[in-house]
This record gives sequence, C-alpha cells and structure tokens, in this order.
Amino acid sequence: DAFDAIKWVEDHAAEYQFDLNNVGVFGESAGAHIALMTAFSDVDDFSPSSKSEIKLDYVVDIYGPTHLGSLYETTLVDSLTVIIERAPEKLRACINIPEHLFGFNPKEDSIRTKEFAAHYSPLYYIHNHVPPILIIHGKQDRVVPLQQSNLLIKKLDKLHLDYQYHEIENMDHAFIGASEKQRENVQNWIASFIIDQYNR
Repeated sequence: DAFDAIKWVEDHAAEYQFDLNNVGVFGESAGAHIALMTAFSDVDDFSPSSKSEIKLDYVVDIYGPTHLGSLYETTLVDSLTVIIERAPEKLRACINIPEHLFGFNPKEDSIRTKEFAAHYSPLYYIHNHVPPILIIHGKQDRVVPLQQSNLLIKKLDKLHLDYQYHEIENMDHAFIGASEKQRENVQNWIASFIIDQYNR
C-alpha cells in the first residue's frame, strides 16, 4: 500500500503540483515500520506493479519496530500470550494479536515465524543508499523497546549512513509520559529535519 501511495503521488504530480524532488516518508510505531520498509526495501520485492521513479529524500521514524524477531520475544508479548490463553474460547480468537499479525499461529511453527519476522524487518534491508533518517524514541517504551532503535543505529553506524537520533526521558509508547516541552521538541526536530533535507 505504501508503494502504491508513492506511485499515486508520482502519477498525480502535475495535477496537484507535487514537488517530486522532495518526497519523504513518516511514521509512528507500526507506521514507522512501514515507512522504514518502504525506504529500505526494493519495490520489486513487494509490489512490482507500483514501481516509481521517485527517490525518497528522508525518513522520519518515531519508535518504529526494526527487528521483528526480537520484538516478538519481548516480555510484553509473553504477557499478552498468557492473557489470551486464559480468555474464554470465543474471545480468544478476537484478541489473539500475534496470530492476526502473522496470519498463522507463531507458536506452532517457529521456523516459519523466524522467516516471516526476517522478511518484514527493516534492519535486513538497509543498504548504502538509504535516505537520511530521523529517529525518535522514548526511553520508557514498553511496546517497542528502545533496543529496536539501538539496533537500527548500530547498523547505520556500521555503514556510515546519515541519521539524527533523539531519546526522550520518561516517555512510554504513544508519547505517554512526555511533557509539553518534550512534545514541542519533537515537533521542532521533525520540522528542522525535513527543512534541512529540502535545503540540501
């Protein structure tokens, strides 16, 4: 869908006066995961019919998952599994988030689970020509742990790639616990980062 959206932007650029020389992707949490996958992976791997000539100029990643295998192994998922197993049978199918996400029961097929997690992990698609990235993560995030951004940064450093990184003290997922000043900082970081890419 993200590749389709970028193709739509290209196809309607003249109609809406889009500047195709300044296009980026932006996401928060699962949206950041999609943004990273879109910026890092090859369209041919996921949606060949959506191939576009647009070159992305930046990515804004707000506490996005980068390595699904380690994310799946967190204590939060274990706790969720216990809750699901204790729920009445009729309710169990409705709240079984891991199965809805994977499309199968990940506990029953560990090999398929590892392959699936790797296939949809942005970390495995990083290459030398990814666009500049702004990464923002709360230190107290219990849904997408800080480790997810740390893994991304480690890989970016290894390849000497361009990024900016901000950790936010006392902030959990979805900006829970962030002060008004911290929220204002986030807005300023995003605006400054995008303007910097535009002025390059």
